[in-house]
Amino acid sequence: MSGSSSCRGVLRRVRVRWREIGAGDNLVAMPPVNMTVPDDQIAGERYPADFGSSGEEGGLELVREPIFRGPARTDWGFPKFTGKEIWNDLRSAFRGIIHQLVIEPVETRRLHRNLARASGPVKVSVGSGAAVPESDWIGLDYCGGDRVYGCDLRKPLPLKDKTVDIILAEHIVEHFWLDDIPGFLSELYRILKPGGIVRVVCPDALIVCALLQGMRSEKTEMQIQLDARVHGWDFKSATPLRVANRITYEFGNHKSLLTESALVELVAEAGFKGIRVTSLDKSVYLKQPPGTHLAEFPDAIHEAIVVEAKRVTG
Repeated sequence: MSGSSSCRGVLRRVRVRWREIGAGDNLVAMPPVNMTVPDDQIAGERYPADFGSSGEEGGLELVREPIFRGPARTDWGFPKFTGKEIWNDLRSAFRGIIHQLVIEPVETRRLHRNLARASGPVKVSVGSGAAVPESDWIGLDYCGGDRVYGCDLRKPLPLKDKTVDIILAEHIVEHFWLDDIPGFLSELYRILKPGGIVRVVCPDALIVCALLQGMRSEKTEMQIQLDARVHGWDFKSATPLRVANRITYEFGNHKSLLTESALVELVAEAGFKGIRVTSLDKSVYLKQPPGTHLAEFPDAIHEAIVVEAKRVTG
C-alpha cells in the first residue's frame, strides 16, 4: 500500500468520524489527545511488536498496542477503544509518507556507501528489527539503526542483483499476506549471489492446529509456557485458544500461517535449490546458525520452522 492510498483511506475515515460526531460541530472543541498510554495503566513494558520486528507497517493502521500484565493489573489487553485512535491513524499515515519520501532514500544512500567500503562476505538480515546477529551483518527493517537500514520490505529491496552472500529472514515472512510471500522470496533470490545461502524462519502453523484441537504434546506445553512467560500471563489465562490466536495474528502484526511443507514449496518456487529443513539451533550450510530470536527467547527452540537453501544458477 502506498503512502498516498493509506492517507486517502485515513481521510475517508476522518469524514466518517466527522459525520458521526455531528458534522464536525464538536470536533474543534475536542481536547488535545494524549498519544501515550497513561503511566498508571502500564504496569510493565509496552509489548514489543513480535520477536524482532519493528512493528511499523509503513503507515498502516497499527494504532492500539497491547500492554503487559503486571502487579497493578488483573489482566493485560488492549486499552479501551475510545474513537480517539483516529488521531493515531493520521499520525501513522503521516509518518508513512515521510518514511517513503525522505527516510528511505537517505537510508538507501547510507546503505550503498557502507557496502562500497565493506570487505568480506555480505550478510543481510531482512526484517532484522533493531539487532543483527553479529557485527559483520547488516539489517533491513522499517526502522533503521546502527547497522540496520530503514526500508519498506514490501517494496523491491534496496540492493543490487547478486550482491549478497548470506540472507537471514527470521520471523518476517509471517508478516506478509500469503499471496505476497512469493514476491518477497523472489526478491531474496534476486539479491543473492550464485552459491549464496538463504535461511528462512517462521512460526509453525501445526502448533496452532494442535492448540485449537486441544491436543496435548511437548510442543504445545512448551508454547503455552513460553507465551505465559513472555506476556506475563498466568496459566489460567494462557489458554490454548489465546496462545493460538497470539501466534496467528500477533495483535495485528502477523498475516500468514505456514507449515513446513508450504514453506519448502514457496522457497522452491522462488528458484532456490538444495532446500533443507533444520532447526533454530542448527544449520546445514553455515558453521553457526545465525539469528537473534533464540538468544532472546531460549525457550522458543520448539516453535519455528527453519528452511535453508541456495541459489545455484547465475
